[in-house]
Amino acid sequence: MIIYEVNASSRCLFHCCLVFQPLPPHLPDSDEDADEQFVFHKGGPGQLDSKSKLDRECLRQAKETWDLVYSWYGTEKDWKIECGTNPIDGCVRGKKSNGGYKIFLLQAYLDINPHELWEELVFKAPEMPKWNPTVLESRTIHPLTDTCDISYYVAAAGAKGLVKSRDFVVVRRWGNRRGIYMSVGVSITYPGMPPVKKHVRGENGPGGVLLAPLPGESNKCEFTWYCNTNLKGMLPHKLVDTAMGGMLMDYLKYLRFRVEQINKQRGR
Repeated sequence: MIIYEVNASSRCLFHCCLVFQPLPPHLPDSDEDADEQFVFHKGGPGQLDSKSKLDRECLRQAKETWDLVYSWYGTEKDWKIECGTNPIDGCVRGKKSNGGYKIFLLQAYLDINPHELWEELVFKAPEMPKWNPTVLESRTIHPLTDTCDISYYVAAAGAKGLVKSRDFVVVRRWGNRRGIYMSVGVSITYPGMPPVKKHVRGENGPGGVLLAPLPGESNKCEFTWYCNTNLKGMLPHKLVDTAMGGMLMDYLKYLRFRVEQINKQRGR
């Protein structure tokens, strides 16, 4: 019964870093440009609201996560393959964090332009439950800047309702860093969204998705997801780690199917 719970519950983290919110009309094309936009709405451009210590702390965590996740990109040789054989067909790698728990890396080549996939994930996030069966709810609860917000996600229950759904409160930052489309996030404690009895409050460490172009392949991209999630509850970490490889590969099937739908709709 516990293993069944692991398999069902592990799926609940799939949407946490993959449900994006609308980008501003101008997407920053460099890290320096992105930092210039990293300001509060309150008080006008470039001015911080001195009364909002929580907002400033959230922005600090978002910036740290942005830099940390980008620093992981290109370090695949340091990660052990857990499932699959290569990044072209799709594979999952794992690596122990400094805290002793495992972070997972899902890699795959997809038959779609990175910007096109990015726009699909960004502007049609409410439609994600139609192709991703793990998503129950996703919404913004507090905008911070044009490229950062606090979001709330709920994952569907598993095992025919025997496994409670998980919910997550995450501060996210998104943009384009040196030609790579990114959306990163990390869990926070937000007074306006305390835990509720009907969901187990999950926790995301620093993680996120990167979409990179492939040289000479305008209609292909490299999809990279750093998955760093603690489902909490009564699930043993070792059982979750064992199940994660297969669960992430299942998510990749959902994503590939959605890409096929997009290409068919656009006559490709």
